[in-house]
Amino acid sequence: CLALGIGANATIFGVVDTLLFRPPPQVQDPERIVRLYFRRRLPPFGTNTSSITGYPLYTLIRESARSFDALAAYTYSQKASLGRGVDARRVRVVLASASYFPLLGVRPALGRFYLADEDRPDGPAVVVLGYGFWRASFQNDSGILGRQLQLGRSSYTVVGVAPERFTGVNLENVDAWVPLTTATPELMGPGSLNRGSYFLQIIGRLGPGGREAAEREATLAFRAEDVYSGGDSNAVALLGPVQHARGPELSQNARVSMWLTAVSVIVLLVACANVANLLLARALQRQREIAVRLALGAARLRLARQLVTESVLLALAGGVAALLVTLWVGPVIRAFLLPDIPALASAVDGRVLLFTGGVALLTGFLAGLVPALQVGRADLTPALKAGAGEGRYRRSRLRSALLVGQVALTVTLIVGAGLFARSLRNVAGQDFGFDPAHTLLATMDLRAAGYRPAQINQLNLQMLARLEGLPGVEAAAATIGHFGWATASSVSVPGRDSIPQLKAGGPYYQRVTAGYFAAMGTPVHGRAFTPADRGSPVAIVNETMARLLWPGESAIGKCFLVGSDKRCAGIIGVVPDARRFNAVEDASMHFYVPFTDDSSEFITALVVRARGRPQDLVAPVRAALQQTAANLPYAAVTPLADLVAPSIRPWRLGTTMFGVFAGLALVLAAVGLYGVLSYTVAQRSHEIGIRMAMGARRGNVLGLMVGQGVKIAALGAGIGAVAALAGGRVLSSLLYGVSPRDPLVLLGAAVIPLVVAAIASYVPARRAAKVDPVVALRYE
Repeated sequence: CLALGIGANATIFGVVDTLLFRPPPQVQDPERIVRLYFRRRLPPFGTNTSSITGYPLYTLIRESARSFDALAAYTYSQKASLGRGVDARRVRVVLASASYFPLLGVRPALGRFYLADEDRPDGPAVVVLGYGFWRASFQNDSGILGRQLQLGRSSYTVVGVAPERFTGVNLENVDAWVPLTTATPELMGPGSLNRGSYFLQIIGRLGPGGREAAEREATLAFRAEDVYSGGDSNAVALLGPVQHARGPELSQNARVSMWLTAVSVIVLLVACANVANLLLARALQRQREIAVRLALGAARLRLARQLVTESVLLALAGGVAALLVTLWVGPVIRAFLLPDIPALASAVDGRVLLFTGGVALLTGFLAGLVPALQVGRADLTPALKAGAGEGRYRRSRLRSALLVGQVALTVTLIVGAGLFARSLRNVAGQDFGFDPAHTLLATMDLRAAGYRPAQINQLNLQMLARLEGLPGVEAAAATIGHFGWATASSVSVPGRDSIPQLKAGGPYYQRVTAGYFAAMGTPVHGRAFTPADRGSPVAIVNETMARLLWPGESAIGKCFLVGSDKRCAGIIGVVPDARRFNAVEDASMHFYVPFTDDSSEFITALVVRARGRPQDLVAPVRAALQQTAANLPYAAVTPLADLVAPSIRPWRLGTTMFGVFAGLALVLAAVGLYGVLSYTVAQRSHEIGIRMAMGARRGNVLGLMVGQGVKIAALGAGIGAVAALAGGRVLSSLLYGVSPRDPLVLLGAAVIPLVVAAIASYVPARRAAKVDPVVALRYE
């Protein structure tokens, strides 16, 4: 029991330590490094706090905030194509200023980092490789220095290799770093360094002036940049720890950490109560021995200390077993909970060892405290009498209370698992506006490879023709705009002064080829586009747009104006709202127009509907795309289900997390109930013998003992259900389409421990029913 409880907490500590407390590997003096956040009002949405900003604000703070010893800017890892043709692959690249590595105090494992005079718009294309990428892709070849690598459309010279385990200050895998101002126009798009762009994070190393002075100077610079502060005179810059999850904006990692900690502590409390109950039963078995020792002059404190010491030794042994549990399941749990975060340390290191030892000592002390307190209040007279069973039996109230507490804590976890499972079913089973189960999305960054919009469109249409003839392809289409990509447009309706504005912004639009809705598996009310519609002023709108602009009437046949186009786009169809970025998001107006050859925009993706499993088409589709022309960059071909999955992951994680820990707590509670009832049967054998001698049947005895276990579980389930109702508001913001007071979940959470209690009680109850009255009635 202790091994499972402590092992669960040690494993979760390793995860939480990675997210919240462990400093980034190889970084020097991490306590002096801060991450900058920017808080301002965004009418009508309220206050917004974000660490994402733009290059002009970074340069202004760097030049004016003298309380920083150094300042650096960098991006999240960006996907880039390495190489060309069929051997091209996707790598993760961070764009960072030249001050990034010196600020962090890291030293290269090989070569050097790029210099300040190399980090300029017309600077040389140089790259620093990540250690893991260098080892996996180039087999630790020290001759990599000076070699040319094709990233995007440019050839980059390798100048160095980062130290082992260094991945920067964000918890993400990184393959390479490139100079910020040199690579931004190509990898992030033209104009990304201009005012109004948002793609950078800023870190700083505090100088002698301290945090308050640095925060004040950064705030003055932030307010001076009206584009970023929005003219808010109360806008402020905040300094947070280098660990992003501990910053002022509550990240997903921070939420995960809090819930992981909470559920693991509950499991530890269940294990602690379990062991305390078993130790209490053992102490009561030794009651006569303890009473004799007290009568002979032994100090109560000494005997209590002995019981606590025995409990601590038992817990330390459980701690050793817990380390084995952590070594075995730790990497699996961490890979599931943090799939995109590199393993920065082994599952068991010095920090985990210290934590495990501390938890074992605390658990042993708390578990041993209960029998120790009993010893301190023990009455010698009844204990010294022969057959002091009555005195022992009266003390079963405490054991029952501990069991009730275990069941109550377990029920709260079962309720959490049930609520998350219902939420997961609701999220995953909703109408996404397309069919993610049978559709592939193919993207290729031809712009970064140097192609112009007209060339990109021509090449994509050639690719589309190849895909349509590919075996296993049911339908295919091209689109300007896709899942994860939204373009807004101004819209007006003839005869109206304005249209409604939504929190999600918009309206958003896509240009698509004929067959797009068939490829996406989207039903169309009205008719879909045909090849004859190319260039015609027609449109298809989503249900939200149809409902808001033409309430109570059919939108088909109506028309609206797009931007400066004087032609009124006639609506020929209505489609369900399609998710743009996440599985759950606010409704927005969205419309579709036919693709035109003379468009200044370029195709961003191809969509392919598979007849069978979309995974089986990934390799053939990628090969067909990259064989369309020579030296093409990497083609990313991904099932839409995989793109939607990350936004469903919080509910999947919550379901698994609460489910696993609820199951573990249920096992611990069942073991505790079995142990206590087995002890009760042994202690009450004399009473049971009398009952059977007086005519009680074996079925009566069986029912008596099973009923005792079920009554304890019923009381615990009731208390747990009440606690879950009281704490349901904490979970409500994390749920989707289900109330924290869902009666089905509460009923199931109450019934499960009753069934488990009945099963756990059956074996000792069966043993009680087999008691021989003649043997039981003999005087002990």
